[in-house]
Amino acid sequence: MSAASSSLANDPAIGQIIGGYRAELSVALRSGIRARRPDLSPDEVERRAQTCTAMVIAAFSLAKADPAGARTYLGLARDAVIA
Repeated sequence: MSAASSSLANDPAIGQIIGGYRAELSVALRSGIRARRPDLSPDEVERRAQTCTAMVIAAFSLAKADPAGARTYLGLARDAVIA
């Protein structure tokens, strides 16, 4: 995640890796949300998966500088899945 906010982000190969990670995380979260909440519509599953993906990535970017903030974001991601 550090690479995403550095000059390395301008490297197409690094961008591809970061984008791939984001997509992989989103797929995993979508699958988990569907398993945990089969009652949700596909649109709601997608909304929650994207929200969780954003919160997890935000938490990673804060982890060293603001661990408490990172934990808050991870809690919000958890709440979006189980709500």
